[in-house]
Amino acid sequence: MSALRYFDVRSYDCLTIRSCDCRTIRSYDCLTIRSYDCFTIRSYDCLTIRSYDCLTMRSYDCRSYECLTMSSNDCLTIRSCDCLTIRSYDCLTMRSYDCRSYECLTMSSNDCLTIRSCDCLTIRSYDCLTIRSYDCLTIRSYDCLTIRSYDCLTIRSYDWLTIRSYDCLTMTSCDCLTIRSYDWLTISSWDCLTIRSYGCLTIRSYDCLTIRSYDCLTIRSYDWLTIRSYDCLTMRSCDCLTIRSYDWLTISSWDYLTIRSYGCLTIRSHDCLTIRSYDCLTIRSYDWLTIRSYDCLTMRSCDCLTIRSYDWLTISSWDCLTIRSYDCLTMRSHDCLTIRSYDCLTIRLLYQECLPRDILHLGRVNSLQSQDSSGT
Repeated sequence: MSALRYFDVRSYDCLTIRSCDCRTIRSYDCLTIRSYDCFTIRSYDCLTIRSYDCLTMRSYDCRSYECLTMSSNDCLTIRSCDCLTIRSYDCLTMRSYDCRSYECLTMSSNDCLTIRSCDCLTIRSYDCLTIRSYDCLTIRSYDCLTIRSYDCLTIRSYDWLTIRSYDCLTMTSCDCLTIRSYDWLTISSWDCLTIRSYGCLTIRSYDCLTIRSYDCLTIRSYDWLTIRSYDCLTMRSCDCLTIRSYDWLTISSWDYLTIRSYGCLTIRSHDCLTIRSYDCLTIRSYDWLTIRSYDCLTMRSCDCLTIRSYDWLTISSWDCLTIRSYDCLTMRSHDCLTIRSYDCLTIRLLYQECLPRDILHLGRVNSLQSQDSSGT
């Protein structure tokens, strides 16, 4: 199917495109596929949809189990050089089970890639899922957004990457989850944001990384969790921020690292927790701040380390707690500061001590407890 000027396919009941060998849909001006009941694209070998100007897929209703289904057993490629818009008001499912080539599911856009779903958006890939955007990548979901990858999930953006979810955003990877952004990376969630990785979770940003959650933000990793930012890393949560790692948790920042929580901030690591900052590390919590480590907790800062809590600050370590600062270490708590260590507590300042007097003076703090076996 090809058209030189305009290509429009409309179906009010059911639209099915099946290809057993190879199918190519090309449009050089405008490609519009509209379906008001059910839209299904099935390809058993190779399905290629190319559009050099505008590609729009719209589906308004589906009485069956799936409204918009794009299934490919070999390779599914969607390319758009100008604008790619996929809209689904009931259910959008993209499945890919196998790919003999280098990439199984590829969504590439050189100008603008927009994925909108008002009910449910599910992207599943059993081999490799790659989402690349060179200008703007926007994923919006008003009910539920699920991205699952059982082998490798890579999200790359060279200009803007925005993931917005107003109800529930879940990103699950059983092997490797990599989020890379060279300019801006923004992950916003107004209800619930969950990032789970059972193999390796890496979030890299070379300019600015912003993770915002207004209700609940949970980052879970059962093997490796690495958050790296070379310019600015901001993690904000207005209700609850939880970072859990059962093997390794590493948060590195070469310029600026800010973790803010207005409700509850919990960082848990069952093996090793390392927070490194070479310029400025700021952890702010206006209600609860809890940092727990069952094996080893290391917080290093070469310029400035600031931990502020306006209600409760709890740092617990059952094996070893080390806080190192080469320039300035500031720990402020306006209500209660508790540092618990059942094996070893070490605070080292190599240049100068910048601990405020209201922390050192026990009378101006409601409670300052340091339970250390060595009697620090």
